Amino acid sequence: MPSATPRLTSLRFALIGLLALTITACGWQLRGFNKGQLPPELALKTADPYAAIARQLQQTLVRRGVKITPSAPLTLWLDTEELEKRTVAVTSIGAAAQYELRLEIAYSYTPKGAQPALPTTLTTQRVYDFIPGTNLAKAEEQQTLVKEMRQELINRILLQSMSHTNTLTVPAQSTQSTSAHTSSSHGTH
Repeated sequence: MPSATPRLTSLRFALIGLLALTITACGWQLRGFNKGQLPPELALKTADPYAAIARQLQQTLVRRGVKITPSAPLTLWLDTEELEKRTVAVTSIGAAAQYELRLEIAYSYTPKGAQPALPTTLTTQRVYDFIPGTNLAKAEEQQTLVKEMRQELINRILLQSMSHTNTLTVPAQSTQSTSAHTSSSHGTH
């Protein structure tokens, strides 16, 4: 008599495959996953080349196979990040119970030979709990949150480069400059 184990295994694989198909069909994707194509080369200009976000952006570009060169057909200009920390909740004795971190960066893409575009500003924010007496642990948590926030902004900036990559292949549109101001908030506990 054949065992039921091979049948259950086949059924499990079929269910996992169906679940994966259903999840991807609704548009869900892993955080940081790119379906689009980044430009093969990019010129990078930053207000502060030694800033943490500039270094993290360079590392991300290299990991994704983008060559950073001043002769690239597309230039990314990155301004200095602005990080704000404010108290959003206090305890009954007036001590901070929650903080909000807000990170903002301005950037622009300019095709070679075009007028510099007006910068776009992106914002992200996080809220985290603070327990007095856990200063070291909360300082490390804050550093981790800021690094994640930087990566989120970098991913959003690079997502915009994909649309610029598509317009570089269409001649006669390279001299137009557009501007936009986007802002979004993502709060987590």
